[in-house]
Amino acid sequence: MKYFLSLSIIFTICLGQWSSSPDDPLWLGDGVQAQVRATSDGGAYVAWLSDGNYHVYLQHLN
Repeated sequence: MKYFLSLSIIFTICLGQWSSSPDDPLWLGDGVQAQVRATSDGGAYVAWLSDGNYHVYLQHLN
C-alpha cells in the first residue's frame, strides 16, 4: 500500500501541469459568474456560465 501511494504521488507531481512562471498563471477555464451554495448534508452546488453563448452549468459536489 505504501509503495502504491508513493508511486501515485510521484506520478502526480511529475505529470502535473505546472506553470513555468508564477507571474503567468495556468489558464484552467473560461467560466464566468461562478456561484457556490452549500447544502445541508455538507455538499455544495456550483453554477457557472461558459462559452460565448453563455451555456449554464450546474454541478453537485459531495
